[in-house]
Order: sequence, then C-alpha cells, then structure tokens
Amino acid sequence: MQKNKPKNTLKSESTNSKTTTSGKSAFSKKYSKLLADLAFDFQSLNWVKENFYFIIFIFGVGLIYIANSHFAEKQTRKMEALSNEIKELKSEAMTINAQLCRMKKQSELSKNLESKGIQALKDIPYKVVKETRNPKRTFQKELE
Repeated sequence: MQKNKPKNTLKSESTNSKTTTSGKSAFSKKYSKLLADLAFDFQSLNWVKENFYFIIFIFGVGLIYIANSHFAEKQTRKMEALSNEIKELKSEAMTINAQLCRMKKQSELSKNLESKGIQALKDIPYKVVKETRNPKRTFQKELE
C-alpha cells in the first residue's frame, strides 16, 4: 500500500543520483513527511516571495487601521469628558449669576449695609460741583 505523496516534492528528486529502490532520494524521504505535516509546498513559498512587499503593505495598513481606531476611541472619551465638564461649568455659572442678581437688589444691599452700620439715604442725593481753574493761566500770572 502506498503512502500519500505530497503534491509538490523537491525538484532535485529526479536529478539526485542517490536514489533508493522505491525511486525516492534520501533527502526526499527524510523531509516528505515533514512537508506533508506542515501542508507546505514550494509554490506557496514562491507566492510569498513574489508578493512580499504587498504582504508588508497590507500588514502596515492593518497596523495603521488599528492605531487609528484606538486614537479615535481616545478622542471620543476626551470629548465626552469635556462635554460633561462644560455642562457642570454652565450650571455653576448660572447659579453664581442668579446669586449675583439676588445680591444686587436694593433690599439685599440695605440688609448687608445695615449689618456694617451704614444706613440708606433719606434725603435726595445732590451733585457737588467744584470750580476749576486753568492751571496754565495761574502759573503765567505768578511769573509776571
């Protein structure tokens, strides 16, 4: 009964002068089982050699694709964190603005000033006007 012979055997098998009675060389007998176990043939090796740069290119594109997806996920997480922070700061600004508007009311101002001993005016405020002199003229008159 014959054993399954691998599809592609070594080319040197027919040219090798050291053949045994079964027609296989010593090298071929030794490595045919190994090649059959690995399901490896020399045509696939030639294909890899011919397309080596294409395989490297595909590998590089795959690495870039993976790196880009990781970078995009990282940026998305950062944007989400910043969005949450903006929402918190907006709500804080609105509460501070509301407190400030409440503190500007005249009733709140009078309460705060009474605690410090300052009372509100009962009379109408009036404007104090000061007469101004031209400093250049007075200086010239002094020199004369």
